[in-house]
Amino acid sequence: MQVLCKRDDDMVARNIAPLARAHAPLFNVPISEYLMTAQSLVSPSRRELCIHLLAASALACAPALALAQADYPNRVIRIVVPNAAGTTSDTFARTIGDELSKRWKVPVIIDNRAGAEGRIAARYFITTPPDGYTLFLGTTSTHAINPVMVRNNGYDPIKDMKTIALMTHNTMALCVPVSSPIKSVADLVAASRAAPGKLNLAGGSSFAAIGTQAFMSQAQMQATYVPYKSTAAALQDLIGAHADAMFVDLGNGMSQIRAGTIRALATTAAHRQKSLPDVPSMEESGFPGFQMTSWSILSAPAGLPPAVADKLNAEVRLILAVPDVVRLFTGNGSEIVSSPRVEADDFVKAETKRWSDMMVRSGIKPE
Repeated sequence: MQVLCKRDDDMVARNIAPLARAHAPLFNVPISEYLMTAQSLVSPSRRELCIHLLAASALACAPALALAQADYPNRVIRIVVPNAAGTTSDTFARTIGDELSKRWKVPVIIDNRAGAEGRIAARYFITTPPDGYTLFLGTTSTHAINPVMVRNNGYDPIKDMKTIALMTHNTMALCVPVSSPIKSVADLVAASRAAPGKLNLAGGSSFAAIGTQAFMSQAQMQATYVPYKSTAAALQDLIGAHADAMFVDLGNGMSQIRAGTIRALATTAAHRQKSLPDVPSMEESGFPGFQMTSWSILSAPAGLPPAVADKLNAEVRLILAVPDVVRLFTGNGSEIVSSPRVEADDFVKAETKRWSDMMVRSGIKPE
């Protein structure tokens, strides 16, 4: 009986749980209650009957589902953000949310769930109904790094989420305190070799850890990477000269660069940034092929009807062309990307492989 029950549990997870996630909201009942009957039926014949009955219920509510899609959106939309208020991804989410609210005449609220490199937010998000009323502002960390960096990640962004739109590429800058005598990337490398192990490079994310160690490996630097609990904490120590250098997301660091509290040595995109025209790229600084750019992506739970996903994609792409949105995003060193959903899916897969390869080259092992 124990083996039979385990098979039943597997059957429920594989066959019935997706139906429950899709259709329980239409019956206005919790998913757990929708599953209760299926989990209580343990004989093979009853299992088969249960699947047929639940499939029949899905067909029965198909007209209601179609109506819900046609009427979408007609209530509050929530965007889950894996970072704290005030961060770059939070700013992007609030900007997109405000524009959606104006266009669709429905409230859009931001749900910040920071912690664990975005895993807290992502694990919660994949449990929400795939109805288009809960969206996720994904990042390089949540979609490309966590799956390869963390053994028990708890979610698969390809299988558990449906990509809505790739929105931005976000450039980093290698920065030092303004009081530092270091004026270029070459100076930084020379300083590390003159005093092996003395320089500290700060970072507040797994993204920063992999990128920084890949840089140190390529430069053959003998320096120390110091992990912080957050990017904000690392940036504060850089400003106070408690850290010697740091790759800073321009969305978080541009104001400090312009205020003169930190100095940008190089940017990490393939070309110079319009917002920092006097700062060379890492490529120009003698590091061919070194690119360290983050990105933002809007996702929905897996199972979202294609019609709703396409409607969201079309609307987000229109928003990304709004002049005020363009000025806000590009002013922070971001490059706007507007692509069909299929291209965004392919991009995430390619980025996951790229960051995995970077981990291997840097000698970083999954945690």
